[in-house]
Amino acid sequence: MTTPSATLGPDAIKFLREEIRYENQQIANRVNYLSAVQSFLFVAFAISSGPSSWFWGFGRWALPLLGMLTSALALAGIVAAWIQLTRYRRQLADAYARLQEDWPRVGASAWVNRFALLYPLCVPVVFFVAWLAGFVLVGVA
Repeated sequence: MTTPSATLGPDAIKFLREEIRYENQQIANRVNYLSAVQSFLFVAFAISSGPSSWFWGFGRWALPLLGMLTSALALAGIVAAWIQLTRYRRQLADAYARLQEDWPRVGASAWVNRFALLYPLCVPVVFFVAWLAGFVLVGVA
């Protein structure tokens, strides 16, 4: 019985490269969406902070919760893409090893790949912590 990685050839390498490109783009999209959503939420939260605002009751509790929820969802999507990227890169490395041809080793440095994902993994955590702090401080005030 042959494993799928044992039958990987040049077409499979091209496919895996495209999948890696797709997952990287998905990570970038999630960070962009998160940044856009968070900026609107922070502005609404700042506007609703004043006690004279009719939006005060809702904005004081719901906006931080919404900010934490969107941050957690974005982080879940980014982690899922990171796991998939790790699988694809492992399959790609297996394909390179089996072919023994002079293919350019795209994305072969594991430490570079991990370092490149540091920002997309940290941004949702930073937003989550900021919203948690806002939620706690508003709850105390």
